[in-house]
Formats: sequence, structure tokens, C-alpha cells
Amino acid sequence: MNNRINLVFRALGTVAALLVFAFIINAVISQMKDNSTAASETEISTSTLAVPTELSYVPLLAFTSTKDNNTDIYTIRADGSDLTRLTNYPGFDGNPVWSSDGRLIAYESGGQGGGINIFSMNPDGSGKRPLTANDGINSAIHWSPDGQKIAYISSTTGEPRHAQLMVMNADGSRETNLIEIETATHYWPLSWSPDGQYIAFIAPEPQESLPENRELSRIYVVAVDGGAPTNITKLLPANEDIFNWSYSWSSDGQSITFIADRYPYENGNGKSTLYEASLDGATLTEIDHVGTHMWDWWNGTSLILSLAGSQPFTWLRPDGTHSILNPFENCADANIQHGVGAERSITGDLIIGAGCANDEWWFYWANPDGTVIKPLLNYPIQTKEGSFEFIWSLDGSYVILHLFSSDNAGFYIVNIQEALKDPSDQPTQLIEDNIFYYSPSWQPIP
Repeated sequence: MNNRINLVFRALGTVAALLVFAFIINAVISQMKDNSTAASETEISTSTLAVPTELSYVPLLAFTSTKDNNTDIYTIRADGSDLTRLTNYPGFDGNPVWSSDGRLIAYESGGQGGGINIFSMNPDGSGKRPLTANDGINSAIHWSPDGQKIAYISSTTGEPRHAQLMVMNADGSRETNLIEIETATHYWPLSWSPDGQYIAFIAPEPQESLPENRELSRIYVVAVDGGAPTNITKLLPANEDIFNWSYSWSSDGQSITFIADRYPYENGNGKSTLYEASLDGATLTEIDHVGTHMWDWWNGTSLILSLAGSQPFTWLRPDGTHSILNPFENCADANIQHGVGAERSITGDLIIGAGCANDEWWFYWANPDGTVIKPLLNYPIQTKEGSFEFIWSLDGSYVILHLFSSDNAGFYIVNIQEALKDPSDQPTQLIEDNIFYYSPSWQPIP
């Protein structure tokens, strides 16, 4: 089984959202684990940090930009060098996704008629070729682990809309309709099993035992060679929801791990559980649980978020010790926040961000079990009406702080090693007024 849960970033963007979660969360650390011993707090270390070493290769980033009043795809090095425009089509070109070997970019391209097709090109923008050719909307590109196939969602533009989960070869041949889906609901994040034999996705499912037949998220898998999808979470209690629409494949591709939260219909009796589900849905194994809200889990350490009071993150380790970070400590009013989130790198390190009422956003770095916690930057980043996400480079050496509002969206590309040595170090910035920079995708080292 995978030793970590690879959680997609979740931002709680409004006070209302914070209050909803506060309703279901028990903030008392002594009640975090029903069967744990009394936890002794561990002092946050400032000793030598286990951070990435210097690399001769500076990762390449592909992204979408609305610069020059057109939506096109660009690339740039993580150090800010080699900014290159790859497309210059009068319509829409965006949402680039690197192949697993880093030698091709698949992307979406559309004209004025509303249709969007999938194309591929070389990293320098040459060799553009269409992979789909229909009047629908083809999106949500996901390369197979071996780079030989692409999964995507194809939907019609008219009403009523219809959609399918499709798979095709990397050259656009042998398009296969795996399943029909409802376009009004979410079917993401799509992901391939490590062996490329299955595709997983999340879909809503009505729970008859809940008020108003409430829909909660469930995880499905479908074989790439065809067949009906399987709900691998069918044994999940009806009042538990998949946290953050997130899950992680085991290294052998035979199971999926995920965190489920108890839905707030039980007078605030919150609980988060880490499960492992078999691909046939016949087995659902509890790995760990806490009596409050588990944000993440790594090698036995639960990362817990309490939204009561100062709203700290707490790392609760298997030996009963814990560390605490209050990401709102720099806010003028710690009782009013715009959001909080965390995302792990492939090595387990965490970037944590918190937004204050004055639109200042502060960022931190932590090692996997929270025994070392450091400011990533010693100054805030300002954005109004902001939301944000973090995107780690595939080697864990860089992270993108992607901040977006109703006016613009931009990137701050942070060199982790340099930032931890000197948190006053200025990151590479791609941010301009009235310009949107979005859908960043890191190139695997070719």
C-alpha cells in the first residue's frame, strides 16, 4: 500500500465554509485519537533541514496565459529563464499536460463555434497535430503512465448535453468510449492505475438514509479494456464523504487509499477515517482514524486541522507526540480568515498557506511528520478575493504558489532550497494586472 495520501489542495475560501467545518470538528487534541496516549508536544526544530540538493536541470513549466488578449500556451524555466510562446492560434489554446516521458504536450484547442479538440505538440511548439476531430468539448487530459494512451472527457455542446469517458492512443487512433457519464456531475479527478490497466474517478451517489437523499462522493474504477465501472467505496458508511475528492493508488495498482469525513448530520460528532479499498469493492480496510478532521496522512502521522479558536494544523505522530502550526499567526485578526490549505510533494514535504482578512497570504514549509516547520517566505503575498493552490515540481525542488482572484491569476515559483536558506529570497513571478496565468504543468525530466 502507498505510504501516503496524495491530497489535492483544498481551499476553504469563505468564513461560511470555515463555520461548516467547525461544526463537525472537535478541536480538543486529547480527543484526536480515540485510542491514543496523552500526546507530549514536540518543540519545532530549526536544525539542519532535509531539503532538495542543487540540480543542474532547471524544470520546465508549461502553462496557459491570456497575455496579448489571446489565450495561448507558454513555457518557462523555474528560474524565470527561457519564456517561450508555443501557440498563436486566434481561438483558445490552453490546459497543457506533459506526457509521462516529457517529450510531448497534449492540450485543448478551440474556435469560435464552441468545440474544443485535443492536440499534441513538441516542447518547442513544433509538430502540432490534432488528436480528436469532432464538434464537441474534449477536455480533462490524462496521459497513461507509459505515455501510450490518453484518457479524457468528451461532451456535446448542445442541450441536453451528453458525455463519455474516452481513451485513445497517443497519436489519436483507436478512440474507445469507456462509459457514458452525466455532464451535470463531477467525474474527476481522473487517474490511471500505475500499471495502466484501470482508470479511477469520483462521482456523486445519492444516499437514501440521509436527508433529501443527499449525494456524497464515491470512487469508481473502470478497466481500460472495457466493462462496467465498479464502485470501490460501496462499503463506506452512508454518512461519510470522500474528503477533497481525493485518493491515491497503491504502488502495485491493486488498491486505493482515501480519507473520508463523517457528514455533519450527527450533531457535530466529527470523525475522519483513512481507508484502503480493493478494486472489486469487496474489501474496505480502516487504516487510521481521528475524532476530528484529518487533512492528510503520512507513514502513521495524521495531519489534523482544527477550525476552532486559532485554527492550527497538528501533526499527531504514532508515538503520541505532536507538533502544532497556527498558519494565521501573522494575521491582524486571527478570527477572520480567507482560507487555508496544504499540499505534499512526492517526498512528503508540505507547503501550507493561510489567507488573512486583509488579503495577505502567508506560506510555510514542513517536513513529512511535522518535526521541522519553517516559513517558506518571511513576507506575505497580497491578493484580493483570493484563492490559491500549490503545484510541486515532480522532483520536489520547486513549488508554484498559484493565486487567483476575479481580476487576475498568477504564479510565484519558489525554489525550496533557496527559500529555506533565506525566506526573504524573491520567487520567480508571473503575475500582471488583468492577465490570467493558469493550468501549470511541470515537465518530467526527459
